[in-house]
Amino acid sequence: MVDAIYEKRGSRVVSAPPALLPDPITCRDRFLSGPDQWKGVKIRTAGRWQAEAVKRFGGSPVVFAPADLYTALDLGTVNCTLMVYSAILSLKLFEPAKFITRVDHSIAFASIIVSNDRWRKLSEADRAIMLKVGAETMEWGAQEYTRGYTQTMQTLADRGAKFCVPKQQEFDRLVAAANDVFEKEISPKTSPDGARIVELIKRYRPQVLARPVLGDTSECP
Repeated sequence: MVDAIYEKRGSRVVSAPPALLPDPITCRDRFLSGPDQWKGVKIRTAGRWQAEAVKRFGGSPVVFAPADLYTALDLGTVNCTLMVYSAILSLKLFEPAKFITRVDHSIAFASIIVSNDRWRKLSEADRAIMLKVGAETMEWGAQEYTRGYTQTMQTLADRGAKFCVPKQQEFDRLVAAANDVFEKEISPKTSPDGARIVELIKRYRPQVLARPVLGDTSECP
């Protein structure tokens, strides 16, 4: 299905390895452990759909460039941010914002593609090699993803970050809010090709709706 969608746009997929670490909520002065803690909280988000989710969680979304995020957290312009673990580390966001609530969204699909023009010029043997390497990259990527996930969290902890996982009732509330965005905002506005992807996502999504199991999984107070 993915091949057919990309084909329409002049390319084909040779691999789809994991791309980004999960997306927790990192705050200056609190864990977001329940609805009351979300009230009045200004949270930097990456765009429209994250903003819609934050509204449903109970916070107030603010959208701006990551380059300004350290200063915004340091000055209190925003209280929190949705940001992947690797960027929390690389941007040193753990310095102004040490409280990490582990909702751990998965937010991105990545693909390695080749243009159709270039693909047609390759021999069958070269195509087979590219597809073989692509499959190996996905297997390697899955292993490295887990290693990078745990290593990054440990480095953050060593540098003073604090972690907690929402209790099951609160986690379920957040999942329901995200599902509402998916069903009411994203699905009705997608293209026919997008609708096919949505149906595929629905088939597998129940398998990943779980609280984090790697790293510090202490429950939020």
